[in-house]
Amino acid sequence: MQKVEVNPNLPPLLAAEEFQSVYGFVLDNFSQGLLKEIQSKSNPKNAQNGTLYRINTISTEGTRNSVENLITAITKLAKLRLVLSVFEIKFEQIDSVVSIQSYFIARTESSSSSDEIFQILIEKSAKAFENYLASPLISEKDIRKEITSSLNHENEEKGKVNELDILLQNYNFEVPPKSEILDEMKEGIQTVIHANQKILYFPNLGFYYIPKEKISEYFQFCLIKFESNVIPLAKKNNLDLSGLIENIEKEESAYEEDPINSLTYTFKKKIAEKIRDFHKGSKKYYGYLVVELVIYFSEIVQSGIDHKKKLQVDASANTYFNRLLDMRSDLETRFLKINLERDDNFDYSVLTALRKNLEVLCAEWNDVEGKVSVFVWDNIENLKSLNRLIYQRPYTKKDSTILHFKQIIESNEKRIKKIFSDYEFVSIYGKNLQKVYLSYIPWYYWIFFMLNVKPVIDSGYAIAKSKIKYEQMDREFKYEKRAKERNRERKEKHKKQIELDRMNKNFDFLVAAMDENYFTLNRIPILSEIMESSLSLDIDMVLNLIRQKQMVVIHSESSKDNEKNQVLNSVILYPNIVEYSEKNRKIISLAEKIQKKGDNDSDFDLNEKQTQRAKLILLKIPSLHIS
Repeated sequence: MQKVEVNPNLPPLLAAEEFQSVYGFVLDNFSQGLLKEIQSKSNPKNAQNGTLYRINTISTEGTRNSVENLITAITKLAKLRLVLSVFEIKFEQIDSVVSIQSYFIARTESSSSSDEIFQILIEKSAKAFENYLASPLISEKDIRKEITSSLNHENEEKGKVNELDILLQNYNFEVPPKSEILDEMKEGIQTVIHANQKILYFPNLGFYYIPKEKISEYFQFCLIKFESNVIPLAKKNNLDLSGLIENIEKEESAYEEDPINSLTYTFKKKIAEKIRDFHKGSKKYYGYLVVELVIYFSEIVQSGIDHKKKLQVDASANTYFNRLLDMRSDLETRFLKINLERDDNFDYSVLTALRKNLEVLCAEWNDVEGKVSVFVWDNIENLKSLNRLIYQRPYTKKDSTILHFKQIIESNEKRIKKIFSDYEFVSIYGKNLQKVYLSYIPWYYWIFFMLNVKPVIDSGYAIAKSKIKYEQMDREFKYEKRAKERNRERKEKHKKQIELDRMNKNFDFLVAAMDENYFTLNRIPILSEIMESSLSLDIDMVLNLIRQKQMVVIHSESSKDNEKNQVLNSVILYPNIVEYSEKNRKIISLAEKIQKKGDNDSDFDLNEKQTQRAKLILLKIPSLHIS
């Protein structure tokens, strides 16, 4: 639970013994007795149990302890700064009823007691209010409708009612809390709720509850509204803001062009923050709710994506690493070799994780088949064991294991320098290298080797090392050439994918605008009206989408307009495929209801144009074979 710091500038409570010196008179006996009773209950335990002092509303009328007398006395004590009026929000889960309970506290011997009581009341109130806001659950349709409604210009300044303000304003306190106390507790409750991330709180909009399992879904819905409505209008209305947004969009395009880069919502969040910062100080502006939701959701969704990716990478890297640790395994198992050219499906994030692992030694080598990354466990005993296993295995020139091991040793010489003081390791390592070197020099060097003619042998080894070096240089050059070509092909493929993704995104914008008109506004729109719901759409783009996605276009046969105008004035249905069959059936059902006007349901737009469009749909549907 979020800890709330109590404002030190709140009006201080006086202790009873300070009272006379401050005010110069003594309280009457009734007030003194009442103050002592309030003091006796003013402790954190009672705040937690809900047993702080409160006025007994069932007191007998006309007695000294009547409600009227108690209110009068407590009002007097409050004015003298001996008592504070505070409150706690309560929620009855069974009846889904939220209420306020007012309490009164006084200063005790513990100077921190009042602050602790504030903290407890704020935390309990926040929890109760959270439960109230989350019950009953708001429907998916209502949330989408509210987000959509927030983009209507006439609703731009209205915002959403802050339920906490309404609750406090409507409660009839026996003795109203001081305005500073009321504001402090309200702000504390909002702070705790915001920190808990169960309920969204926006200062100028109020509270929103969206279940965690729905966050990703609503985020995508908000993104569509953000990209199709908020961004285009923000760029259109202000050149300075347009320039700032376009700079971020260029960064995003550059990022997306690299196939290695993973999905990120960072740039969308940056744009949303620029729009918010640009309107800083303005309580409301077009798209306020969508902007706030994009900022809020992007952090959660991006964090989830990054966390999931990290878990996957860590799991894969650990699987490979654990394989390296098993010294009972054979040589091939304990050498991890990743061909950087053939293993196209290998996740390079795993490669990076392995390279950063401080318990792993790695190196790169150019084999005949391509460039490989080689990994072994950074353990002296493991290296000795690998060295012996290599020596025991018959050598062929096709086997690059010795050279891989050599590259591992030489690339990590500083980290494993201790091993070079081991005579057995150095001796066996030298014999392994001899096997390789002798395969790179003329056969007659074997004679000098057998005769142990050291100068000639050293000369032969130098020739072998030189051949290996130039062989690596040649292979590296060819690798770079192949890598460049692969990268070009990958980018070309990725570019086509980006174009396809953009087309699909535009289609999402179109579908979202259709959904809004058909299922939120309950009306049959023509295309021009649909496009008004998505500012990023233009007619050429839509015509292309209609052709590409095989959408159903219903227009009057009497229309003599050109293609663009004809389509703009046509009714558009979803593609006639199984995926959209349910939505198309809902449109037919909507058309039937509009035509019948049976119950004059106010949810439907029943003007003459709607009736004509409904008839047109029902007339054309049989010949279209809508599935």
